[in-house]
Amino acid sequence: MSERVFALIAGSGFENGWLPGMSEAALPREMPFGAPASPVLEGRIGDHRVLFLQRHGENHRYPPHAIPYAANLWALREAGATDVFAVGTVGAVSEALPPGAICIPDDLVDRTWGRQSTFYTGPETGVQHVDFTHPFSEGLRQELIKAALAAEVPVMDGGVYWCTQGPRLETAAEVRVVSQLGGAMIGMTACPEAAVAREAGLRYALLGLSVNWAAGISDSKESIDFESIKESMERMTAGVREIIRTAVLSAQ
Repeated sequence: MSERVFALIAGSGFENGWLPGMSEAALPREMPFGAPASPVLEGRIGDHRVLFLQRHGENHRYPPHAIPYAANLWALREAGATDVFAVGTVGAVSEALPPGAICIPDDLVDRTWGRQSTFYTGPETGVQHVDFTHPFSEGLRQELIKAALAAEVPVMDGGVYWCTQGPRLETAAEVRVVSQLGGAMIGMTACPEAAVAREAGLRYALLGLSVNWAAGISDSKESIDFESIKESMERMTAGVREIIRTAVLSAQ
């Protein structure tokens, strides 16, 4: 079996990076989809080489709909990634996912448009249809679940991630529709990130950090408290780091 190289794609909560002492990974001078949102950094956890990319770029300069998703995933593959752990904040729709909880979703619905959503953009690239029946790698999902158990960090196994366009948050009516159609959480970045990872041949799994109730629910009935979102995120980051570290150390 070839060496597994784990990449972390993260945004809020990881502005200062993943590991201390990471250095910039070597990449081709020119790539077909341009430069990624941020430099790809590399380091080691145990015997494994690991990579890190800030999804929104330095200083959070790319909003969700403008992230260069194809460039990000192409760069990670060029740097040697085989497995991608994605971390993203979500608004909770399901009662089983209150603010402060962590979820490892098993399905998603894409409600975005106009994003850089594929490597196959025209006649010069050809056409390739990837199977997206199960958008998250089940094997990698199970590794995260086992790592969370070993690290004693509670996680919710499964749930449908509903991806909206952003950057605005949703209306209460939109959240009611998501709930009625089975969505457990709402985020803005898993699509097309998961799909482009599939095109790149990378295993991809997501850790969803529930930072608030979605619009119209519980404490968010009248409005979203952005200060509480920041506090929830800070509390969960340590647990997420420990889950990922444990998953990498225990990987075969």
